[in-house]
Amino acid sequence: MSKYLTLVHAENYSFLPDKDGDTCIISVISNKILANGGSGTVGFYQVLPDGSFYLVTRDSTNNTYIRYQ
Repeated sequence: MSKYLTLVHAENYSFLPDKDGDTCIISVISNKILANGGSGTVGFYQVLPDGSFYLVTRDSTNNTYIRYQ
């Protein structure tokens, strides 16, 4: 996994990676919601070193990510 992470734009969504230990959390952002004044965040994915990934939710009380069930 690269230690240099950048925002990637697509037509309708942007993807913002953030390193979290040995994994990466990717924030999926709706460009339309963001343009209309919202946060734009529509989901988070955790990518593991082996390439597997999971939809996760963020626990804002302790800033951790929990696998969505």
